[in-house]
Amino acid sequence: MSVWVGPIGGLVRAFCFGCHTLIALDGKLKRLDEIVIGDNISGDVVVGVCEFKKDTRDQYYKIGDVYVSGMHIVEYNGEFIRVHSHPRAVRVDYNLPIIRCLITDTGRLQIGGTVYCDYLGDNVLETYLKIVAPIVKIPFQLDDYKNSALNLYPAFTQDSIIHVDSGIKLITDVVIGDKIAGKEVIGVIRYILEGKTFITEYDDGYNMCKFVGIQIYRGDKYTVRENHREMKILGKLECIGLVVEGGVIELSRNMRIVDFDIIGDDLRRDVEDALEKLYLD
Repeated sequence: MSVWVGPIGGLVRAFCFGCHTLIALDGKLKRLDEIVIGDNISGDVVVGVCEFKKDTRDQYYKIGDVYVSGMHIVEYNGEFIRVHSHPRAVRVDYNLPIIRCLITDTGRLQIGGTVYCDYLGDNVLETYLKIVAPIVKIPFQLDDYKNSALNLYPAFTQDSIIHVDSGIKLITDVVIGDKIAGKEVIGVIRYILEGKTFITEYDDGYNMCKFVGIQIYRGDKYTVRENHREMKILGKLECIGLVVEGGVIELSRNMRIVDFDIIGDDLRRDVEDALEKLYLD
């Protein structure tokens, strides 16, 4: 039940909404781009907010006040289907350059009486392992993450410093359109973690980072090194995930890590097949 396989620039942003989407919150209507971490949407608590560069090939639909991509997953008559197959979905032109999604503690979003998947789909360990299985074997015991797989996705702590092509930036200042080793940042995910995660530290004089989650390194092949340290989180840990062209963040010649999307462009397959296998089956 995830979105992490697909063609270049496709499935990464297949589970997204237009920022004009209206959401009832505290007796008021708010646009989706006004929602923040901690908001409670009909019982679904927001733990992450995501924004992406819109692919011009994406098809968008409207269901009530909701602008949503046609490949998004929605509940209808007790089953999950794609938005483009929903009988009330009306195809629309949506030309804004940025699209958005949310991550909730339930994996669901109830908007206008309709239930949608959030960005991760279900946030369980089984799905996470399906994502990484085609490229690498994880050498750690992960049973404690059965219901909190978000803690395993590769990202940065908010105090990390990263070298982008225009100079050195705090990770919180990285925006869509920045480039890292010539590859454009096409997505930024801001989220919080609780419980525990894996921490890996890296400092080459330009990049001074604390990575969270399971870091998958790219050389001639994908590998997971043994230098991860499992850490108990005291309170809440604020994190930033990046999605870049090609799926690999090249911090230096010797440090190339997969982005939050996990599976790089060279391993992505057809959107329809991926959703069938990971979600709708």
